Amino acid sequence: MVRVAGLQEQVISGASVRTSDGRTPQQTLVEIRRGAVELTAEQTRLWRDTPRPALAVEGILVGTVDDATDAERAELERVFARQIFPVLTRSPSAGPALPVHLGLSLSLGLQVRDPEAGEERFARVKVPEGLDRFVSIGTRGLLIPLEQVIAHFLDELFPEMEVVERVAFRLTRDGDTEISDDADDLLEAVETEVRRRRFEASSGSRCRASYRAR
Repeated sequence: MVRVAGLQEQVISGASVRTSDGRTPQQTLVEIRRGAVELTAEQTRLWRDTPRPALAVEGILVGTVDDATDAERAELERVFARQIFPVLTRSPSAGPALPVHLGLSLSLGLQVRDPEAGEERFARVKVPEGLDRFVSIGTRGLLIPLEQVIAHFLDELFPEMEVVERVAFRLTRDGDTEISDDADDLLEAVETEVRRRRFEASSGSRCRASYRAR
């Protein structure tokens, strides 16, 4: 949120100062991206092979909508209609710009198409922060991540559109701070800077597992 943002600022400004290891800002960003992808893949593998099976042995079942039985799917539909759908917000955009989005908040990014006009556009569905992170259904207590439940019912949110692609993501915004030593009120300056950081430019989005359209 600070170092990557600083490197991106250097790239945007055209700075070509090399680091002590001889890399340019652009080369460093490429290496960071490569390392982040590798870490994410390792994290996914570890979760799949160790904690998830161990939790299942203890009766804590973490899965997906595909793991639900017919009865559990019917219950999930009721839960979505009564508890989740009423608090969802969607933000369609005709252009490439991302709608106002709080840093580190979880959302679904969608590419949707109008079947009649053939027009495609980006849309965002914010995952509500006031709901539990996992949805528990059925007598066995199957736990499904909230964003996967929302992704399963996207047709309810975009009934006349075709969902081409969808992905869950958190946007990481620039967390660097610039506070002048000459500020009249240091506390006020810090508070203003912290508020500004919530909507600062993106320092790179971290995408989680991709959900392809059915």
